[in-house]
Amino acid sequence: MYPIIFSPRILFKQIRSSLIDFLIIEFLFVAPFGGILSKVVPKNAFTAVNTISRADLQTLTLVMLLITVLILAYFLISEYKLGQSLGKFILNIHIISEKPIRLWQIFVSNLLMIPFFPFVLLWLVDPIYAVFSKENQRLLEKWAKLKVVELHML
Repeated sequence: MYPIIFSPRILFKQIRSSLIDFLIIEFLFVAPFGGILSKVVPKNAFTAVNTISRADLQTLTLVMLLITVLILAYFLISEYKLGQSLGKFILNIHIISEKPIRLWQIFVSNLLMIPFFPFVLLWLVDPIYAVFSKENQRLLEKWAKLKVVELHML
């Protein structure tokens, strides 16, 4: 097996694998908290800031922190142990590093999963960087010294 690195095809596979992972995350980690969230978050998002109570805000913050920890654990465990998330597995792409992959690398490459400021800025910056970089590599992958590759059999 040999890796194919840095192709637009892999970037599109990464996008599709991210969509698969987001569906898994929604089903496993967000949906179970739907009842709590629907009681805490007002129906009209425009008035949410003015109508949400302090206790509800604390509950919302705790739920969001718990969901964030679960999402990060999903990526940390799957990508550290297997070199790929379920979405990457389905599309046959893997993460690699020149040295053995460390947990901090996986953590850095998944910082955009943290739904709090300033990490939400990465939702825009990270994919734009990937589109315009020569290697079609995400910014967080570059910082983490990781590459996403597609493996082919010889």
